[in-house]
Amino acid sequence: MSGKENSQFVGDVIPEYDEETYGAPQKNADEIGSYEWVGWEDQNGNEVIPGTTVLTGNTILRPLYEITKHKYTVEFVIPGEEGNPDLVVSKETYEYRDKITVPADADVKKEADDYYTYTFWQWDPAVSENCYGNATYKAVFKKTPIYYTVKWLTDAKNLYRTTRVAYGKKIQQTSTPEPESYGPAPTGYTWALKEWIRCDEHGKDILVNGEQIKYSRETLMEKGEMYFYPVYEAVAGKHAVTFGKMVDGEFKAVTTEQINYNALVSDYTPGALEAVGIPQSTDDCHYVFVKWLPVGGGELERNENGEYIITGPVQLYP
Repeated sequence: MSGKENSQFVGDVIPEYDEETYGAPQKNADEIGSYEWVGWEDQNGNEVIPGTTVLTGNTILRPLYEITKHKYTVEFVIPGEEGNPDLVVSKETYEYRDKITVPADADVKKEADDYYTYTFWQWDPAVSENCYGNATYKAVFKKTPIYYTVKWLTDAKNLYRTTRVAYGKKIQQTSTPEPESYGPAPTGYTWALKEWIRCDEHGKDILVNGEQIKYSRETLMEKGEMYFYPVYEAVAGKHAVTFGKMVDGEFKAVTTEQINYNALVSDYTPGALEAVGIPQSTDDCHYVFVKWLPVGGGELERNENGEYIITGPVQLYP
């Protein structure tokens, strides 16, 4: 509103303001509040009552306003999960620039779930020291995985080793105990791990629909303790079999294969002969492969069908 100038004499009463002509002074609302005109003051901040106050000199009148302060809501919440509403830690009403009271860290708690425990870390966004409007601050937590125990047993159900795995994570098995109750492996065989079977703390199988639960690399950690025991199978031992040829009475190795115990020599003959080579036939002599002979004399063992088999490390020539 533009000002109005009026000439008066010292000692005169300041005239009434013509509100009907000029309208009531206005001040727009701001972030602090809304304003209502209630009177006048001079340039020195003294209250002036037109129609009563006597003029003592040059005077500038300024409108006086009564402020109605805005109320702002500031709340601190723990975010809800899976569609659940936020949990309100505190909710307070402030006026503009009031100092915000922040909840104590100890009052900001989140219950542990199956996967993690939670410790309060900070507010998001960072909390302003003073209030400048409505605000919601959300708690941010540090997560600590909850670990449970896996107990790996021996086949005799004795404890072999213990590992700790976070709930819901894949279980990793990295070593295998020696068999305790299987006895010696058959000749030419060794005991090898076949699978791990889940059981209870007493070593009794846990069944689902009558079936054993077998460990795999996709098995996930559950709550509480989990138990597994090993099952073994007899696996044929491998032996180094070297194929070569005799040159001037000495054995010359050409190729070596790792071959299972009891494997048929005939299964490896084509490749071995190709590597070793068959002497060139002439007009006077034609060569035909008959069998492999061990270096040092004798013959290879045969199975019940009369076929030559591998029963240990050996050097062979055609």
